[in-house]
Parts: sequence; structure tokens; C-alpha cells
Amino acid sequence: MEAKERALIHLAHWMQTTGKTDVAREAATTQLADYFEEYEGAQPLEKTVWARNFLDVAHQRSGLFVEYDTGSCLSHKNFLEYLAATALVDKSDEDMRQTVLVHAADPSWEEVIRLAFAHEKLPRSRYKLLLDGLLAAGHVTLAGHCTVDAGARLSLPLRREVQMRLYDQMVDSTLPPKQRFLAAEALDESGWLPPDVHEWVRCPGCAQGRRDLYVAKYPVTNAQFALFMEAGGYENEAYWQDGKNKGDGWRWRIKEYPDYRGQEAVTEPRYWHDARFGRERHGCPVVGVSWYEAAAYAAWLSDLLRRGRDVEGSLSEAEMALVADLLASGAQLVRLPQDEEWVRVAGNAHDKRFLG
Repeated sequence: MEAKERALIHLAHWMQTTGKTDVAREAATTQLADYFEEYEGAQPLEKTVWARNFLDVAHQRSGLFVEYDTGSCLSHKNFLEYLAATALVDKSDEDMRQTVLVHAADPSWEEVIRLAFAHEKLPRSRYKLLLDGLLAAGHVTLAGHCTVDAGARLSLPLRREVQMRLYDQMVDSTLPPKQRFLAAEALDESGWLPPDVHEWVRCPGCAQGRRDLYVAKYPVTNAQFALFMEAGGYENEAYWQDGKNKGDGWRWRIKEYPDYRGQEAVTEPRYWHDARFGRERHGCPVVGVSWYEAAAYAAWLSDLLRRGRDVEGSLSEAEMALVADLLASGAQLVRLPQDEEWVRVAGNAHDKRFLG
């Protein structure tokens, strides 16, 4: 590592530790001068010159610092956090663990800690040490975010351990709602889905003619709808035949409602790229879909049913999970419920509870 990079990391770590997002030039000069003397071999009479030259180059040539009339200099925040994370990773195992735990409750350190977990230099052996410390100290949500940032380098058993702790917080009714909500968000970010997310519930006498009806246990999630999209659901005209007249759905998708989704053909849910509601929220209900899109998804499930029943091995593992309950029940068709069926499934119309 070059001396200039080491100096930047040292300065960033000092700024982060002292809670500074900007620093007076003279204070930065003093801090760097001491660093150059202690770690880079600068002589006492030249250390200040080294520090000033370093800041001049960082400002004038690289743009890493921005100077103001007051004489202060501000490092770009994201770059500062990355350098502080690098300094954190460069510590020994125990020093890093202690630093993380001391600052885990400080919002200004969250990004630094998460960047450290994502850092390519972080030894894999530290993940358990750090996550065990965070969990033991009660920083469960931060531990959840860190498992996401660690990516594929994190072992599956350790990821599942953190997910279970997040789940426990999410369902703990004694905790404040905000804490439970943040745990749920971190759990969803980690890719977790309820183990029964694909189950269908038998509702006796709820279908037309008082036959039995099977209803999905949960609203359709973004993760489930993504399978429909990956299978070419928007491009397959056969799935878009429902409507008052045959083919209404396909005509709607291609051209008939430009004021709803713009001038181009509809190829995804309206909020598919929304950070709060879209595809990255795996376990959240898919939103921003029209009746036609919902009907096309149901038609695709019907096609999975047919293929799963008639052509062995034709479904992927994920597709089979979607319709396994229906195949076992002998179901032949998946469609959207009619109004009367929805009311019966929801508990019937006692006291006009579900009318209007």
C-alpha cells in the first residue's frame, strides 16, 4: 500500500472516530504531520511540510478534498466512509470487534461497518466473530444488513442464524413497532421468505356452487411474480386472454392504456423498480399490477398445473413449489376470485361487514 493511501486511511479513520465530516486545514495538517513522523519516517522539521504538500496534492490534483473560504477541507463522505472501513479492516481481530461494538449504535458508523463487511480484505474468519458480537449486544438489525453486504462470502449456517434472530424480533409483540419493522426490513433484504409462502389454504364451500376453493395463504410476493416474468409471462399472449372479450388483456398490454403506463407496451408492474415496493423487496406483495396482469399470472399458474400433471420433470424446482399444494389437491385451474367468493373466504357477509 502506498504511503499516500495509508495517510488517507489514517486521516479518514481519525475523522470518523472523532465524528468529523469536515475538519479545519490546520487540524488536518497536525494530524497528518504526526502520522508521517510516527509511521512514514518523516523528520520532526519536515513532517509539517509533508502534511501540507499532501493536502495540496489531494485538493488540487485529485479533488479528494474541497476547501472553503474558512480554510476547512471536506472529504467526500462516501469516500471517507470507505477509507474508514479500510482502516477498520486493517485492525486486528479483537480491535476490530471492539471498535464495531463500541460504535454499533451510532448511526454515523452504520455505513462504515457495513462497508467493512463488504470489504474484499476482510478475512472470512472474522464474520462469525463480528456477527456473534453484534447479536450478543442486541444489534440484530445491523447484523442483518451486514450479512447482505457480506454476500456469498458468508456461510449459509451463519446467514440463517442471523435470519432467525431477525425473525424472532419481527414477531416479538413486546418490542416497539419500529424495532420490529426494521427487523422485518432487514430480514426481507436478506432474501428470507416464510417457509409456507407457497401454501394454498382449502376453503370449504366458498367457490361457485358451494364447492371447495383453494386460496393462496399469502398475497403474491415480488419473488413469486418475478418467476412469472422470468418465464416470459408478459410476452406469452396465451396468458392474456381473460377479459370481457377474448384478447382484451393482450390488447391492453400492448397499446390500449398509454395513459396508465406510458406509450410503450407494459412489460412489468408499475412499481417494479421502486426501492420501497419493487423487486428488491422479495417477500413484499407485488403492487402496481392491473387486473389483466393478475389474471395473466393466474393463467400462468394454470399452465404450470397442467405441465406438472401431464409432463414429468417439466417444471423447475421453484415452479413446482408454487403449485405443489394444488397438484396434491387435484386442482385444475387457477383464476382470480369473484366478489362473492372473496366475501365467503373473508368470513361471509355477517352484518354487511364486507359489502360496499
